[in-house]
Parts: sequence; C-alpha cells; structure tokens
Amino acid sequence: MMNSKNSVQDAIDRACAKLELTARGMGVNLAFTTSNIPELEEVLLAVRDIGDESALSGASFMVGAYIGETLRRMIGGQWAMSADGVASLQLPNQGDKIFPVEKVRKFIQNPEGESLVFYAQALLARS
Repeated sequence: MMNSKNSVQDAIDRACAKLELTARGMGVNLAFTTSNIPELEEVLLAVRDIGDESALSGASFMVGAYIGETLRRMIGGQWAMSADGVASLQLPNQGDKIFPVEKVRKFIQNPEGESLVFYAQALLARS
C-alpha cells in the first residue's frame, strides 16, 4: 500500500513516463494535453482487441494515470491511493475526488457511452 503522497505521485509519474515511451514507439507523441485523449482511446481499443488481459490492465492504469495527471496539471489537485489500490485525484475548489483509472476501465467496456474526451472536457468546464 502506498500511503505517502510522494510515493503515489512517483507511481503516477512512472506510469506516465512508461506510457509516453510506449506511445512514442507507436508514433504518438504525448504532451499532457487533452488533445492526446482521442489517440489514447484508440490505443486502448487496439490493446483490447488483441485480447491480452494483462496488457489491457497495464494500459488501463497507464492511460488513467496519464489523463488524471493531465487534468491535475491543468486544474490542480493531489493524487491518493486507497488501501485497496484504487488511485484517485482530489480536485481543488470542488471537493471532489475523481477516479481516472476506473473511468478508463469503464471506457474499455463501453467506448461509445464512456468517452474519455467528454470526461476530461466536463471536468475542465467545471474548474
């Protein structure tokens, strides 16, 4: 269990760095902007179509961490990890917690109904 704020942020930073490296190998350059989210959706769907559950689980965490970190850099907030390993982002001024990794997992199950682009846009509009 990660209980220190720095260790949670470190885990998020490592996941983001790994995703950036992986995406670069696929011809996608990430830059912590919401304009990258459609490409990330495509990557997730491609990994899902391969059928490797382990790869999909890893991709879900990395993409969720990346989207959450993008939002954190744009609107602020602080990462936390629950005792059962669920990453959340506590947003400033809103008193809300968001769960970007869980949102990515919902997207994988229902891409048409769980748009990650809409998710990010809605959160940014509220800030």
